Amino acid sequence: YGCTFHHHLQEIRLYHARQQLVNTKAPIWQIANDCGFTCQGAFATAFRKQSGCTPSQFRKRKDLNS
Repeated sequence: YGCTFHHHLQEIRLYHARQQLVNTKAPIWQIANDCGFTCQGAFATAFRKQSGCTPSQFRKRKDLNS
């Protein structure tokens, strides 16, 4: 499939995190926890690596576009 199980799992977690960032007002630490990340820092690093922005920046951009 072109990627490891861990990479695929992280993609799924980050997809669900993006959905929560857009559709809820839950705190970022809670979204990180809900999506299986052990700490907010690890979540933010993975999110930034995939998206090019932090979770809070992503949420603000989506709020501005609504």
